[in-house]
Amino acid sequence: MALGLGALQIVLEEGGRKDWFDSSFIIGSSLFAGVALVLFIHRQLWGERPFINLRLLASYNFGVASLAMAVFGAATFGLVFLVPNYLSLVQGYNAREIGISLIAYGMVQLLLAPLLPRLMRWLNAKLLVASGFAIMALGCWLGAHLSNDAAANVIIPSTVVRGIGQPLIMVALSVLAVKGLDKAQAGSASALISMLRNLGGAVGTALLTQLVSQRERFHSERIGEAVTMFDGALQQRLPRGLVDVQAPQVMQTLSLIDHSVRQQAYLMAYSDAFYLSCLALAACALASLLLRQKDG
Repeated sequence: MALGLGALQIVLEEGGRKDWFDSSFIIGSSLFAGVALVLFIHRQLWGERPFINLRLLASYNFGVASLAMAVFGAATFGLVFLVPNYLSLVQGYNAREIGISLIAYGMVQLLLAPLLPRLMRWLNAKLLVASGFAIMALGCWLGAHLSNDAAANVIIPSTVVRGIGQPLIMVALSVLAVKGLDKAQAGSASALISMLRNLGGAVGTALLTQLVSQRERFHSERIGEAVTMFDGALQQRLPRGLVDVQAPQVMQTLSLIDHSVRQQAYLMAYSDAFYLSCLALAACALASLLLRQKDG
């Protein structure tokens, strides 16, 4: 398990930098992770003394809750990784400004934490989980409307809304996951939930990072198709027309236009990442309504 998950983590973290399966290192690490995890699963399912009871995933509530927890981890950790990148790369924030912008994300969870036990007594746990996923999906939808001016005025409201939904999910979903399970399986259930949340976070971070990279290239190409040297609007922005494209003023203008195209492409790419997270969390909100109060 340690070797397999460790190798998988390396693949997810280094894949983007090494161009994924064009790298022999990534291919080798993937094969190693696959073999190790297959051996681990075989040992746990058919071994005499399994370390973790993987058969718990066949339980209805636990299986659905585990899948939802993995998606929750993917969206949460993935966006926690992407938001500072967006503020730094697109908006030009420094480390201090990024930290200040994200304080509200932690503060709202800190304020909500003492209220959760009371909410669990007042509200149906299933509705609490669905509400948490719906609130996080709303936060992602708010964050998907990015523009040149979309910095603190968009990102902070988005992170605050997601911060409200996050604690509602973590507590209530864990409670629903173990409904109907024997107390003797509590250790395995807790380990599986935690592992799937963290694994989902690693997968989500890699997926969203790769999505932003791929979509930035896609949007740059689409925007670039409309911005050509023969475009009338572009020619008007060139200080000396197209008479001497090597003139310093012309080259500087072209460089600024290229920078503007890439910035717009990045805005659209990050918006796509927020939209994908919104759809995934909205699907989990619907799936959580299928959870049973008593597992059967």
